[in-house]
Amino acid sequence: GGRAARALGVFHCQYVNIGPSFMAYGFHQYGVQMNGTGGCYIHHSWMGEEAPFTPKSSAGAPNLTSSVISLEGSEHDCYVQVISNCNEDNDNALLVLPQEAIR
Repeated sequence: GGRAARALGVFHCQYVNIGPSFMAYGFHQYGVQMNGTGGCYIHHSWMGEEAPFTPKSSAGAPNLTSSVISLEGSEHDCYVQVISNCNEDNDNALLVLPQEAIR
């Protein structure tokens, strides 16, 4: 079966609470993608591109390419606490920030 691009998209909202016990897997781009929101809280959640019970082949871990959280555009005031990445073999980012936040 196919996979969704993102597990949860949050766009143009205020004071969004994601968690506790939010679990998302099976996405190929983003676990949570946020754009144009403010005052958000992501906490006590578990996210990964593959399910935790996905068997690893003898060739090793699959090539994982997604990001767990992406804060984009005019996103501001997002508090992230206690997030677990089930795909510990993944070298990709747990959190992706927009370019203007890095400057």
